Amino acid sequence: MHQSNQANTAILDHGNADAPNPQPADFLLPFRTVEMVKTCEGKDMVLQEKEGDYFLYLDGEMLMGGKCHRSEDALGTLGCRALDDLESPRILIGGLGMGFTLRAVLEEVGPAADIVTAELSEDVVRWNQPEGPLAEAAGCPVADPRSSIALQDLSGLIRASAPGSFDAILIDTDNEPHALSYGGNDSLYTKAGLREIRRAIRKGGVLCFWFLRAPLEFDDALQDAGFTSCRHEVPCEEGGLHLIIVATAT
Repeated sequence: MHQSNQANTAILDHGNADAPNPQPADFLLPFRTVEMVKTCEGKDMVLQEKEGDYFLYLDGEMLMGGKCHRSEDALGTLGCRALDDLESPRILIGGLGMGFTLRAVLEEVGPAADIVTAELSEDVVRWNQPEGPLAEAAGCPVADPRSSIALQDLSGLIRASAPGSFDAILIDTDNEPHALSYGGNDSLYTKAGLREIRRAIRKGGVLCFWFLRAPLEFDDALQDAGFTSCRHEVPCEEGGLHLIIVATAT
């Protein structure tokens, strides 16, 4: 799950007269707080709605909005580009969010694909269920029979996987290798963590990252871990560019 580079919007409970310390903006911005929860690290995660669109915030920073998902779609599409010849690819997605990357992957693969999404937040999973508020954001991809959810830490799931378990691993959890939504993700970007990811991907398989930006040294770390990589800049709806790094396991 990542943070958008869109300008921050205040987290406000516009529909609750009992909200503490209301600010004047409460009455100017027509956002409705759907639910506020605590993450496993004690951060405030807030789901808001405005005119049928949903917005997800973490400690006051926007993670994503329901109408700005071009780069999330690109992560799924680019990650599956090298899997066309596989009848039953096994794909791991890191981070569910609003389900857009999962939806893009489902549209790229065939009926025998096996797609696992690692999501640490039980609330995010619940919001994406058929009865949840985000069910229709991406067409409820979690209900697809090819899709399953692993309610656990991504790095732990990768470490526990057998060698060559996945044909592709697509990671959309953090803004940058050093700007984390969840502190436990730091191991994903270390040399040791990248080697663990390489071990979990078959030779010729694909590793993709979504970032706002990443230092060029990260590409060197990927090479040291056994990947060749290239960068794709994707224009985003709110302006600017998002970065997709596509790395092939050698």
